[in-house]
Amino acid sequence: MKIVYRAANLIEADIVAGMLQSRGIEAEVGGRYLQSAVGDAAVHDFARVLVSEQQYEAALAVVAEYDSTSASSVSSDDKDPSFAALGIFSKPVLFWLVLLLFMLWFVLGIPGFQSWVAM
Repeated sequence: MKIVYRAANLIEADIVAGMLQSRGIEAEVGGRYLQSAVGDAAVHDFARVLVSEQQYEAALAVVAEYDSTSASSVSSDDKDPSFAALGIFSKPVLFWLVLLLFMLWFVLGIPGFQSWVAM
């Protein structure tokens, strides 16, 4: 067995292996149990797609096609010039903004709260 593709994670390795299998190339995902030994930590370079030596050249062609389509789907022409693309409306920023607004409303907006704090 030869390594034909090193995936970023097990999900991508399963996708590539499934694509190879759909084209009649027997493929296995290696490193599945190594990643579970580490736990929930974000581990890279454990997931590999393995094929037999006889089918290696055909698998390389399919993987090259996969790489070209995945690289072209994230081209610089597709960048969104809006505010959201800058990360201003990302989930952590919105979370802290809502929390800050809630705290301000709680401190400044509840009637009688200032007299309770002054006690």
